Amino acid sequence: MPTPKPCSNSATHTGGSPTSLPCWMRFAAVLDAIATFERSLVTTGSRFDRWLLGEADAITPEELSGYQLFKSLGCVSCHQGVNVGGNLFQRHGIFHPLGSPEPVLLRVPSLRNVATTAPYFHDGSAPTLPEAVKLMGIAQLDRVLTEPQIAAIVAFLNTLTGTYRGQLVRPASTTPRLGPALR
Repeated sequence: MPTPKPCSNSATHTGGSPTSLPCWMRFAAVLDAIATFERSLVTTGSRFDRWLLGEADAITPEELSGYQLFKSLGCVSCHQGVNVGGNLFQRHGIFHPLGSPEPVLLRVPSLRNVATTAPYFHDGSAPTLPEAVKLMGIAQLDRVLTEPQIAAIVAFLNTLTGTYRGQLVRPASTTPRLGPALR
């Protein structure tokens, strides 16, 4: 955490009275609020979640093969945990360049809903999920994946799309927009 700095005495709460809280305490409160909000965005109910809970036919044999390949290639060393990533920082382009060189250290993204979030990588340099899988194999694993391997991993990644407020998560381009300003 940064060194606490005193806030101006003119800083006020919503009620308009001056506050005696140091800036770092307000900063911590904002961080807590953001973390609480992000936890509300968890999308469970994916086919992969259902398979993990014992519903054997929730994923197809090809998707299961993709999951096994995902694990055996080492993708799970970074993309792990309940969110299949999102809980550590790593260098990108370990073996070969991957997108723009900066920043060098990136948060490993969660792969939940990855099929709905194109383009991929920190700079949007991979327009499709198969292209992203291919490039990750080269850059992070030093492996040239075959087309069947890429297809199997993409099939698995498609099982990670969950539901939010009872509806399957969809790409932004197919999400209905409401309100006159967005029509």
